[in-house]
Amino acid sequence: MEVAVVFFAIAIVFAAIGLLAKLNAERRARAMAGWPTAPALVTSVDIIEYSSGLTRYMPWITYSYAVGGKPYEGDRIRMGSRMMFSNRKEALAFLDRFPVQEYATVHYDPRRPTWAVLDGTPYSPVQIIGLVLAICMGLAGILAVAFAVLTH
Repeated sequence: MEVAVVFFAIAIVFAAIGLLAKLNAERRARAMAGWPTAPALVTSVDIIEYSSGLTRYMPWITYSYAVGGKPYEGDRIRMGSRMMFSNRKEALAFLDRFPVQEYATVHYDPRRPTWAVLDGTPYSPVQIIGLVLAICMGLAGILAVAFAVLTH
């Protein structure tokens, strides 16, 4: 029975992490909805390949923009974690939206103009991972309780 309690406690921790990440992403999205925009010149695009058993592709975009006549440079695409794709074609298709030496729209924080993103959609896989782990741990807890009840 103690094992079931441990699994439930772990499930609660992961659920809390997932919930906090979701609430943080929603708070950021609400704040970003009011952020001003500026034209940003895309200066470079690239794909960074990560491989640790599973190959992932991260689009990398650099851009320059100005706020109040002061120039800035950025490389954030979305708020939250860096974007990753499971195949190179998807990453390339995403980068097609941002041709080099053309303008895109950047959303910037009016209090900190150095903080800007190209895509106003929040992206946080942490909330999804936390939810999945919570469900798995909760199911493991239920199975542990069922096993304890059936074997005693």
